[in-house]
Amino acid sequence: MKKLVLILSSLTFTISPVFSIVSCGDSNDQSSDSNISEETPDPNNDTVSYETVRDSYLKEVNAITNSIISATRSNWIEATSDGNNQNQFFSIDTLKNFVNANKEIVNDGQLNSKTNKVNLDEAFNKQENTDYKNKFFEDIAKKINFDAIKTEISNIAKKIEYSILTNNVNNLVEISLSTLNNNNSDDKKATLTLYESGTTETNSDEPKSTYLASLDDTQITINFNYKSKDGTQLVNPPANNIFNFAYKITTEDNVVEYVKNKAKELKYKYFDSGATLIESGISNEDDKFESNDKLNDSNSNFKKSINALKSSLSNDLKPTDGISNVEIKTTVDKIIDDLDDNNNWSNTFNALNSKESIYSWKNDKINWKDDSIVGNPDLYNYIFRNQVTTSGDGVNPVENYLSGDKLETWFNDYKESIFKLYTDLDRAKFEEKINKTVKFSTFKLNGLVLEINGGNDNGGITTSIDNIDIAMGYTINKEEDLSTLKDNKDFVTYKSVLANLTKGIQSYHDTFGTTNTWNEDALTAMSGKVKGGVIEGQQLNIWKFAFDPNYICPTGENGLMYLLYGEFLGKFNESLSLSQKNGVGSQEQKIANNLLLSNGNQSHYSWNFDTTFGFRPQIRVNKVLPTENTIVDGKTEYGIIADGYYGGNDNRYTNMYFELDFMKINFRVDKIFWDTKMRYKAIIEYTNS
Repeated sequence: MKKLVLILSSLTFTISPVFSIVSCGDSNDQSSDSNISEETPDPNNDTVSYETVRDSYLKEVNAITNSIISATRSNWIEATSDGNNQNQFFSIDTLKNFVNANKEIVNDGQLNSKTNKVNLDEAFNKQENTDYKNKFFEDIAKKINFDAIKTEISNIAKKIEYSILTNNVNNLVEISLSTLNNNNSDDKKATLTLYESGTTETNSDEPKSTYLASLDDTQITINFNYKSKDGTQLVNPPANNIFNFAYKITTEDNVVEYVKNKAKELKYKYFDSGATLIESGISNEDDKFESNDKLNDSNSNFKKSINALKSSLSNDLKPTDGISNVEIKTTVDKIIDDLDDNNNWSNTFNALNSKESIYSWKNDKINWKDDSIVGNPDLYNYIFRNQVTTSGDGVNPVENYLSGDKLETWFNDYKESIFKLYTDLDRAKFEEKINKTVKFSTFKLNGLVLEINGGNDNGGITTSIDNIDIAMGYTINKEEDLSTLKDNKDFVTYKSVLANLTKGIQSYHDTFGTTNTWNEDALTAMSGKVKGGVIEGQQLNIWKFAFDPNYICPTGENGLMYLLYGEFLGKFNESLSLSQKNGVGSQEQKIANNLLLSNGNQSHYSWNFDTTFGFRPQIRVNKVLPTENTIVDGKTEYGIIADGYYGGNDNRYTNMYFELDFMKINFRVDKIFWDTKMRYKAIIEYTNS
């Protein structure tokens, strides 16, 4: 009996384990199955990818940081008379002294207006401005509720899974003092502008001048400190979160009151009236969900609504009676940016934010029992074997999947997420309108300027503002109340969900070349031929650019991939989900993934095995494709081949997750991952069809 020794790569504080895997006989000797021995791997030697832990941690800390900062944006305009601000730097007297010492006069002497600018990085790099710099960042910390950010990140860092990153790190998060120009282009610099209008001539102790200070292109960087992979030092440079701090303070109380009141008044005004409740513009197909690319088209209802909104704003932004010295105006045609990853719907009706449905892949459960989990072979075979079985009443597996309480649960979870995020949204007033939507968000208005005392051209002040957001909703049909969706299969929205999910599954089939298996215990079979996938004139084939053993398990011998270990299984999952970020094949996977999403009209796709210890496949595999040598050797099994089995896991199944926009499933699969008689069989079959 021969031993194969694998040295596992490890994380910080983990000793690299050496373990032996019992392999009996030649890999072509099918008769040796009965002699296979199971060996129990030591769970203490198991490793989880440092990169996986890091990415999960940074995702969490960025999300909470964004949430806390977003909640403070409405207060980024202040009046000097506000006794609660307790500013050290952002007081008019301090600002005047700082500007006078560092100013670049932009416009002086036009009527009674002066505009003085300071390049903040240049000023703060001067030794004599150290005290100003310290006070500036002290004020910043208060205005973004930095204490809350520190508290929340400290709580996240205490999670056991993040200990390799955060143990004994005293300063987990900090505001960077090095520069205010991160993310700025060469022609943009962080500046403080102090506007003054009127005159300082007075017969009293109070000046008559109006002052407004504005931060422009001022990029605040929050650094997240965590340990490097070897655990000996902090990662340098640290990960960070960069945001534009568009703050203003003025001596004019009515200016602040006017801006804040307008922001509050307009935020939900147009959604309430129905002006920004946008109906799908698709009329010639059942799937009426429009992608962001379609919504960005100039002829879409989304764009038409924004154009109409611009006309309404010109009147609605005007000050109310009694306010004559201040006005907000629009200056650009594109008042709301195109939809993209950075400017997207905050809330979307789908399956992804709800609990997954759990099924057994077959009716018979092999060596495990759970009466609460039913078999759903019809749905499994439809997704992973491209086989459609219609029930006696003519209902296909996808329709069966959407039955029951799923649609109701998904929609309720979507609706609750809106009211949780937008705490100022009056439920009693807006719930009926939210019930019509499948997407909801607020979007920042671009190109707004605030004019005080007539603006620059009239001796006053003109400055940009960006703290006015407009709520928008997207609906498939304005007449449908989606709180009753599960009971109304005649709804246009129901038919759209069904069509969208069916299209998504078909696109998965087209991307992987999914077909039926010849072995009933194999998970799936696929040709790998990506429909419509071409790179450098060559047909894309998933078998050629995915499941690369050198990427998945670089320390494995003879191309073996040890899926019982979380780090290697995680990389194997990347091939299933077409999400490999680097290395050979990553570019091809990105193309295939984009085709799957685009052709299936999906925003999300993933396919993964459970990486939790105790639920992973206790197996090693290799990739075998037909070549002249393998054919000569007499091999008949091609694809991802089971090569060795391990004990130590009481659960004789693994969880296999599959997700599209309207599908979130956990199939429990068994036998081929634990039955040693399945050795040298393909768990994923290669087919040339």
